[in-house]
Amino acid sequence: MNWDALGALSESLGAIAVVATLIYLSKQIRQNTLTNQNAALQNISSQYADWLSRIIDSDDVARIYRIGLSEPEELNDDERIRFGMLLTHLCRASDAQYHQYLSNALPAELWSSTLDAVTNVFRKSGGRIWWDKFGSTFSEPFVKEIERELRKPKSPASVAIEVDT
Repeated sequence: MNWDALGALSESLGAIAVVATLIYLSKQIRQNTLTNQNAALQNISSQYADWLSRIIDSDDVARIYRIGLSEPEELNDDERIRFGMLLTHLCRASDAQYHQYLSNALPAELWSSTLDAVTNVFRKSGGRIWWDKFGSTFSEPFVKEIERELRKPKSPASVAIEVDT
């Protein structure tokens, strides 16, 4: 075997090694992306579970939430603060979720269901009063998305976090 043939063989082996490395790295990147997406989904699920458990686990908080959505003037000052903190918690979690959606870390259908749920809260009189007063404290893209959705007619779908009042 001459040096030219040996050099060609070395270049071929080097090219094969580069291709194999690129395939391996591509699989690793896909796996990492999937892991990150799953972590984001788990985080979102935990945030909403925490939010819902506040209402589920306390008759007082459930009452404040129900009255706050329909007749906020019936709440005393402390209850109004608790109602506002519930909605702030909901919006902070939803704002973060929206940004994960924008960065393609969250499936569109999951964001869409959250958007429906959140806007249904703000279609209630007490939710709307709160949103008009405090909505601007969240990220501009999130606020624009909520406002755009609030301008649409209400969908007939029932949403888990909406309370019939």
